Amino acid sequence: MNTVGSMQALLAGFFALVAEDARIKPVHISLYLVILNEWQLKAFANPVKVRRNELMQAARIKSRHTYNATINELASYGYIRYMSSADPRVPSEVWFE
Repeated sequence: MNTVGSMQALLAGFFALVAEDARIKPVHISLYLVILNEWQLKAFANPVKVRRNELMQAARIKSRHTYNATINELASYGYIRYMSSADPRVPSEVWFE
């Protein structure tokens, strides 16, 4: 996946799935959209390298606990694949499924 068309397809598919998925809350949607935007800004690199603080700020998430729970839930629900970095100086990686 590496085009605007792919992004539109991902977005359409995401909204179709979340409409039926009762586990998804507004915070999941917000974080997913922020990650999707980062993917576009970084020329559709897969994986997209992300930094927790930047994602939290853009998604309006105040708590690290909420961020960690939300991104891990998105991964466990199958919306993304997420590889956390143990070193805060090294970006984490997100793949779109």
